[in-house]
Amino acid sequence: MSRAIVGLLIFTVLVSACGPLLPVTSAPLAPLATQSLPDLGESWTLKMSHTGGIMGLSRSIEISSDGKYTVTDERNNTTSEGQLSADEASKLKNLLATSLQSSSPRGLSGTCADCFIYEIELKGASKTYAAQVDDVTIADSGLEPLITFLRGVMEKALK
Repeated sequence: MSRAIVGLLIFTVLVSACGPLLPVTSAPLAPLATQSLPDLGESWTLKMSHTGGIMGLSRSIEISSDGKYTVTDERNNTTSEGQLSADEASKLKNLLATSLQSSSPRGLSGTCADCFIYEIELKGASKTYAAQVDDVTIADSGLEPLITFLRGVMEKALK
């Protein structure tokens, strides 16, 4: 094969990897304006999945209102359980109150083939809050501090 053809093939592969994604097929989340937060004084469960990227990351964390958590890494088939410290539990509760109340997630950008995708769900006794953002939309969503905290707990648990 000539160098020109090989160069063209490499260029085509690189350019196609940066193109827009197909539309997201999961059910759209309710608009934020129609969601209200569960009462953080009651029993609640927070779940976050962290997926995507070049390596196909697939991790999740579930934390209950008592601070117990379970972290799962599906690619490595590992699970870790733990308990948030009093300081971590307090920080999480503050992040939930501030991040979720001031958030305005716009969903997925649809233009990033290798982005990480973050899905958050906070379930209370009678209400559920759900949001989905990616690396492009996270900065303007108001959820970045909460996601950064949860990723830190995940990293620490999986070491």
